[in-house]
Amino acid sequence: MARLDGHLDMSDSQEKSKVNWLWPSDPIDGSLTDVVDGISLLRLPLPIRLNHINAYLIEDDDGLVVVDTGFNSANLRELWHSVLDGRDLGPNPKIICTHYHPDHFGLVGYLVKTFGFHLLMAQTERIIAGFLSTAADEPYSDNVDEFYRRHGMSADNRAQHRQRGNTFSQSIHSMPADYTRLRDGDQLQFGGRSFEVITASGHTPEQVCLHCQEHQLLLSADHILPRITPNTSVFPYNAGANPLGEFLEDFNKFAHIDDHCLALPGHDRPFRGVKSRIGELVAHHEARLDEVLSWCQEGPRTACELAPLMFHRDLDLHQQMFAVGEIIAHLVLLEHRGELQRHTTDGVWSFSAT
Repeated sequence: MARLDGHLDMSDSQEKSKVNWLWPSDPIDGSLTDVVDGISLLRLPLPIRLNHINAYLIEDDDGLVVVDTGFNSANLRELWHSVLDGRDLGPNPKIICTHYHPDHFGLVGYLVKTFGFHLLMAQTERIIAGFLSTAADEPYSDNVDEFYRRHGMSADNRAQHRQRGNTFSQSIHSMPADYTRLRDGDQLQFGGRSFEVITASGHTPEQVCLHCQEHQLLLSADHILPRITPNTSVFPYNAGANPLGEFLEDFNKFAHIDDHCLALPGHDRPFRGVKSRIGELVAHHEARLDEVLSWCQEGPRTACELAPLMFHRDLDLHQQMFAVGEIIAHLVLLEHRGELQRHTTDGVWSFSAT
C-alpha cells in the first residue's frame, strides 16, 4: 500500500487514474527534454526509492529560471555542470525552489555560489530550511525523542532515531544568504508567460506552485502528482499542525484549473487531468481516514500502534518517520472533525472514537 520516501503509493488506484500523459514513457535520467516552447524538464536521479526529481528550466531574456535542484550529491553537481557550463545564463538567472525538502532544495546553495543564481522561495519554506540546516544534533534529537515517545514509540526504537541525528543538514549544500520572498497571488513574468504563484499547504507548509492561465500550464511541484500521493505528515518541527486538513482544503485554490491544463509535476511525467487527479487524491485520503477511524473504534490507539495496520511491510527508520507522521496527520484531522478524542496516559497520546 505504501511507498515511504516522502510520498505514499497510489498503486491501488492507478488503473482508475484519469490522467493523460504528455509522453508514453519516462525521460532518461540526466536528460533535458523539451516540454513546451521555452520550458525543458531535467530528470535528476535520486538515491532513494522515489528515484528521481524533475527540475525545470525556463528560458527568459532576463536570465535562465531553474525550478528545483535535487539532492546535494557529487553526481548531481556534475550533472548540473554538464547542463550549465558554457551556457549563457543571462544577466539575472534565478532559482525557484518550490519547498524545503532536500530533493528540491539540496543544491540551491551550490548553484547560487557557483553560477550566480538568485533564490526565490516562500518565506515559511526558507525559515524551515534555515532551522533544519543549523539545528545541532543533540537538541534536535532530544526533540525527536520526546515527539516519538508521546506517540507510543518504544525506547529502543527511539534510540535508533536519536542516533540518526539531523540528516537534513547532510542533504543540502548550503543556505544562500539572500532570497526573494514568494507570496500566494504573486505574478511572475518568465519567457513571455505570466505565472501566478499558488502556495499550498500539506506536503510542506507553503509549497510554491506556478499557474499560467493563458497557456494552460501548471508547475504543480509535489502538491499534485499523477501516480503517488504526496506525504502529508506531522513531524517534530510542526507538531501542532493539521497538514492533511490543510492539504485537502488548499485544493480549493486549484478549482479553476480544468483537465485541459498541462501539469508539470515534481516527480513522474507531465500530464493532463488536474481536476480529475485532485478528485482521486481526496478520495484516497477519505478512504484512509475511514480506515483509521474504524481501528480507533476498537479502542484507544497510538500512532505507533496503527503503523503496522496501515503499512504492511518492514520499514527502515527513514520510512518509519514518514509512516508515523502520516498516521498522526490522519489522527489530527479526525480529531479536528470531532470524530476522535485524545487521551493522555503517562505522557503518551492515544486516540479513540467519540
